[in-house]
Amino acid sequence: MSEKIFENDEISVYFSAGRGETAVLSYSSMRHDFAVKGIPALAMMQSYGYDTFGIIARRDNWYPIPSMQAVMQALRARLASYSCRLAYGSSMGAYGAIKHSKGFGCDFVLALAPQYTIDPQRVAEWDGRYHSNFRAELNADMEISPQDLGGQITVIADPFYKMDMRHAAYIEKLGAVNIIRASGCEHLVIQPLAGREVMGNFLQALMTGNHRRAESIYRDSRKASPYYRGIMLMYLAQRYINRHDPDSAALAVEASIAAYDRHPQVFLAASKIHTLCKDYNKALEAALEAQARDPNSAWTARVVNEARRRASAAAI
Repeated sequence: MSEKIFENDEISVYFSAGRGETAVLSYSSMRHDFAVKGIPALAMMQSYGYDTFGIIARRDNWYPIPSMQAVMQALRARLASYSCRLAYGSSMGAYGAIKHSKGFGCDFVLALAPQYTIDPQRVAEWDGRYHSNFRAELNADMEISPQDLGGQITVIADPFYKMDMRHAAYIEKLGAVNIIRASGCEHLVIQPLAGREVMGNFLQALMTGNHRRAESIYRDSRKASPYYRGIMLMYLAQRYINRHDPDSAALAVEASIAAYDRHPQVFLAASKIHTLCKDYNKALEAALEAQARDPNSAWTARVVNEARRRASAAAI
């Protein structure tokens, strides 16, 4: 059971007890429904005996400084009793884990695909994914600075996912930051660490300072991951599409879905293949499958609308 121990307009903090030696500050990512998902990674962290503090953003706010300073003040006495403090998060949560690591006195940080900032004045030319979430009155001076860094920081990012890797490169320049390259994982670099055993081994390596071992664990798990296999096959399908070979592309998409059927992009590729083959009803079905997996994507909504228009026109 998780107990709410703090709340203000932007942040809620929940606590779930373990064995009381290590504290994990587990930050939520975007669109986190606490009622459904609870504290991020709680089951795994508690299986290792860690006391877990869920730092939950009440909206997609990127953990604004004034609100987080109030959290730090509220938790300072409780956190002082731990021999080890680990901050953990993905995407928006990874930003928060790094940005506030020194303020919480963290010993280690595991940040999965973090942002350096989402301020359009800083990143508009190369990353527009989060512009609508930036609020000048809330997120002023939000970029991560050297003065924010606390403990040994590990960032995981895909070097071929250019926006994420550029954020990681900015963060790496700020201080003692170790980058693990998650080739082929795109933004969901958490996938190779989704198992309890592999995450446990990975954290043990990080928290004993064995970064080479941590990189090896991640690399081996990535290569064995159904998610990674699905992504690689999706890339192969895109290559066949670009070569105007829809038959080979269709086989690659089929294999990609068999490996990992939760990625929206592979269904968008399937929709494109069906469109090339003028099978507009199947193109619409595939686009709707993509939308079911990423209902908040404006791009996917446009693909669905265009597929629906083509299917309707073909039926006339």
